[in-house]
Amino acid sequence: MLNTGVLKEFPMPDRLRFNLEYANPDLLPPVAPTLPSTMKNVENLVSAKRDSSVPEWTLRDPYRVNLVDALRDDPTRLKVDALRKCQEENQVTDKRLADTRRKLNDRVNDVNYWRKEVVSETEKLEKEIRDVDLMKQRIDREIAELDAPLRVSLENTGIRRLKKSDNAVLYLDGVDYELTKEQDAIKNAQKAYRIMAASLQAQNGRNKVLLDDLYRDSSAKHTALSIDHKCYGMRFTSPEVRAYPGIEVYENTISTPNSWTQCSNTLVLRSQQTRKESTILRQEAKNLLTKTTNELWRIWSRVNEAFRVKINQLEDHSRQLHHRYTILNQEICDLIRDADLLKRNIEEKAKPLKLTQTRLQWRSNRPGYENCHDPAHTAMRDGLTEIHQTIATLSKQLKDTEATINNLNYAKVSLEHEIKTVSDSLHRDRDRCLAVRNAFPVCFRPCMSV
Repeated sequence: MLNTGVLKEFPMPDRLRFNLEYANPDLLPPVAPTLPSTMKNVENLVSAKRDSSVPEWTLRDPYRVNLVDALRDDPTRLKVDALRKCQEENQVTDKRLADTRRKLNDRVNDVNYWRKEVVSETEKLEKEIRDVDLMKQRIDREIAELDAPLRVSLENTGIRRLKKSDNAVLYLDGVDYELTKEQDAIKNAQKAYRIMAASLQAQNGRNKVLLDDLYRDSSAKHTALSIDHKCYGMRFTSPEVRAYPGIEVYENTISTPNSWTQCSNTLVLRSQQTRKESTILRQEAKNLLTKTTNELWRIWSRVNEAFRVKINQLEDHSRQLHHRYTILNQEICDLIRDADLLKRNIEEKAKPLKLTQTRLQWRSNRPGYENCHDPAHTAMRDGLTEIHQTIATLSKQLKDTEATINNLNYAKVSLEHEIKTVSDSLHRDRDRCLAVRNAFPVCFRPCMSV
C-alpha cells in the first residue's frame, strides 16, 4: 500500500501528460487544482523520496523525472522570453532613435530652408535700404543744388527791378513773368522734394525695423540649426551625452510646427510687402526727379529765351536810337552851321549899314540949300531901310534857327538819355543776366531717368 499521507499533490503540465500513460493510473495520487512555486515543489520531491518506500519510488519515478524536466523548462523559457523581450525593446529603441534622428534631419532641413529664405530676404532688404538711402541723398542733393538757380533767378529779378528804379522799364514784361514762374517752380520743386525725402526716411525707418526682426529671426534660426545639427550628430559615445533626470516633464516650447512655419512665412511676406512698398516709393521718387528736372529745365530755357527776345528787342531799339541820334546830330550841326552863316551875314551887314549911315550923317551937314533930297540921298535911305529889313529878317531867321537848335539839343539830350537807358538795360539783361545764366552750371538737365 502507498503512503499517500506524506506525499504532496502536484499539478501536471499538459505537455507531460502523455508520459504518464505508461504508469498505473490507480497508483497515482489525485492532482491538486493549484501549482506551488518551483522551490517548494523541489523540497516536496526530496521529502517524498526520503519518505517513500522502494516500490513507491519506483512507481513514481517517471512522473518525477518528467516533472523535473518540466520545471527545468520554465527558466529556459523565461530566459528565452527575457532575451526576446530585450531584443524587441532594443529594436523598438533603435527604431525610436532612428525615427528621432530622421525627424531631427527633417527639422534641420526645414530650419535651414526657412533660414535661407530669411537670409535671402535680409540681403534683399539691406540692398533696398541702401537704394532708398542713395535716393534720399540724391533728393537732398537736389534740394541743396536748387538753391543756386533760385538765387540766380532772384538776382535777375533784383537787377531788373534796379532797372525799373532807373526808369529803364516802367512795366512788367515777359521776362519778369517768366522769372516769377521760374522762382515759383523751383520753390514748389524743393517743397515736393522735401516731402518725398520725408517719405523715404519714414519708409527706411520701417525697413530698418523689419530688418532688425529679420536679423533676430535669422540669428534664432542659426542658433536652433546649430543645436539641431549637434543633436543630429550625437552618438552614445558623444562627450555631451549625460543624464538629465526629469527633463521629459519639463516643457518650455512655445510654438508648434504649423505656428512656427506660419510665423516664418508671415515674416518673409511682411518683408516682401515692405520691399514692394519701398520699391514703389523709390520709383515714385525717380519719376518725381525726372518730371521735376525736365520741367525746371524747360522753364529755365524758356526764361533764357525770353531774355534773348528782350535783348533782341533792345538791340533793335538801340540801333534805331543810334540812327536817330546820328540824324539828329547831323541836323543840329547843319543848323549850327546855318546859324553861324546868319551871324556872319548879320555882322557883314553892319559895314554897309555904318557906311550908309555915315554918308547920310555927313550929307546931313551940307549947308543951306545944298542939303538936297537927291537920288543919292534917296538911295542911301532906301539902302538903310533895306539893310535894316535884311538884318531883321536874318536876325529872325537866326533866332528861329537857334530855337530849333535848342529844341534839337533838348531832343538830343533826351535821346542820349534813352540810348544810355537802353544800353544799360541791354548791358544788364545781356551781360549781367543772360551771360550768367548761360555760364551757370545748372544742376537740372533734361533726362528720361535718374
